[in-house]
Parts: sequence; C-alpha cells; structure tokens
Amino acid sequence: TQSTWEHGTSLFCVLSENCDEKSYTGLIEGLCNSHGVTLVKYPDNKKLGELAGLCKMDKDGNARKVVSTSTVVVTDIGTSTAGWSYLSEKYGLKDKAVHIEADA
Repeated sequence: TQSTWEHGTSLFCVLSENCDEKSYTGLIEGLCNSHGVTLVKYPDNKKLGELAGLCKMDKDGNARKVVSTSTVVVTDIGTSTAGWSYLSEKYGLKDKAVHIEADA
C-alpha cells in the first residue's frame, strides 16, 4: 500500500471505523490528507475484508474464513459499473480504469 501513496496511484482509501489502533488510523488519515486521496470510512473491518475479497467462497457463494482488514486502497476500478458511478458521485472520485490492496 505504501507504494500506492508514493506513486500517486490511489483513487480512494477505505478505513474501517472499528479499527482499535488509533495511531494506525491517524497514519492513514494523514497519508490521505497529505496525498490528496479521498478517505471513505466503513463501519466494520470484517465486512470490509469480505468486500475486498479476503475470504474463501463456499459452493453456495457464501463468504467463509473472512480476514478482517482496517484499510483498503483502491487503485483501479476496472470496468465502470453502477456501483462505481454511485461512489464517484457520492465522494467526488475520479474515473480511472478493480485492483485492491489491503493491510490487515
């Protein structure tokens, strides 16, 4: 994730609100501010991990063995979708051509 800050390739950053490491939260908020990256707060780190694909899917399509994450940095949205349109309008994000990096 550090290289995405250094190279300016971050579209936006998602930070879980239930991260209990205040110093880590402060670091991420500071990085977003200093690099002009939009910070989106998400309520639950377990669900954030699932949304980032940090899990195994069972045969019925249910997430299993979900790994929690405090931060997801999006650098590429891939194909534009209705979900991306919603996020870009709500948070004023730029449209760039989804690779997600996550720090646990």
